[in-house]
Amino acid sequence: MLTKEAFNALLKTLEEPPDHAFFCLATTEIHKIPETILSRCQVFLFQRFTLEQLVDRLKFICAEEGFTAEDEALGLIARKAEGGMRDAVSLLEQIAAETDNNITAAATQESLGISSSETLENLYAAINEQDAAAGMAIIKTVAQNGQDFRTFGHDFLGFLREKMFVSLNDASLGQILRTIEEFEKALSRLKTSPIIELPFEIAIINLTTGNLTKQSPEPKIQKVTPTASNPAPPAPTPKPDPKPEPAPIEVSEPEPTPQPIVEKAIENGPIKPSNPPTSGPSNLTPEAITAQMSTIIEKSGIPIFAKKSFLTTIPEVSGNRIIFNTDSEFHREKLNDSGTHAKLLGACKELFGNPELTIDFVKKTGISREKANSSATVDDFLTF
Repeated sequence: MLTKEAFNALLKTLEEPPDHAFFCLATTEIHKIPETILSRCQVFLFQRFTLEQLVDRLKFICAEEGFTAEDEALGLIARKAEGGMRDAVSLLEQIAAETDNNITAAATQESLGISSSETLENLYAAINEQDAAAGMAIIKTVAQNGQDFRTFGHDFLGFLREKMFVSLNDASLGQILRTIEEFEKALSRLKTSPIIELPFEIAIINLTTGNLTKQSPEPKIQKVTPTASNPAPPAPTPKPDPKPEPAPIEVSEPEPTPQPIVEKAIENGPIKPSNPPTSGPSNLTPEAITAQMSTIIEKSGIPIFAKKSFLTTIPEVSGNRIIFNTDSEFHREKLNDSGTHAKLLGACKELFGNPELTIDFVKKTGISREKANSSATVDDFLTF
């Protein structure tokens, strides 16, 4: 659990340890320890205890404590501990307290929820004999007895593992491996299954009914060989290809020579171009903008102090650009605020129907608005 920096700090102490101190480091992930630390330590790897070592130790404890224990019961406890001595001793003490120091195989199975070897053998036999009904009945019995299905699945996988080692050179090895794979999948689905026994039932069906849950292949179309009683249908007579029509001869017309544009004089004067240049859209004039100032304010939804500042401006038009002139630097700064500027621009684009429209607020001396009561002051900001 140490970081790289913490290991480097510890390394200084390990390189020059005090004479009176010994450091004992314990970990279950030795691959995460830096090589600089490992090279300065004596490494001892503790392995799991074997089944025989656990049983021998449990027998010793029973003899010292005066427990009566069947060998089969001690074997079940050792198997349940999965190589952990502390777990094995804890289970032994638990069962001894429940059975008044008389530890039997039946009591051990009931206490630990371990499936009997007979149940596991019967389930394996049902799968080998392709008897789905018998296998489903065993799963139903396990559910009715209130056994833990995760424990039952682990017990059956352990049983299959022993079968696998015995059948390494046997023809039944393939069936054993398929059964292990199906029940491993079933165990992984237990947490998300709405019905606890459903994953095991599906596994049994897959193993006993030719894996019906997989999608069946597409049916192949059989070819019918013609016989005297079943003659082949006559082949359709091919139609003669129509004669290709002659391709039309393309005659390229000479491109017209561009003529210079010349203004022709007529009685009423020279012809005017169809699109005369303008300074902006026809409806975008200072007068039209001035008339719509209140509407622009309503559409934009700007604050009250910005409304008063906006009403002090006098608009000008230059192409697609509206210039709002004001003689107050204070008003110009407030209207050029990013939020206020964006709202007023959106309102102008919508009102005048020009998506390319831009607006600017410029300070220009000598500008005054008749409506003096519309001018904004600093007091508006203080009371807003």
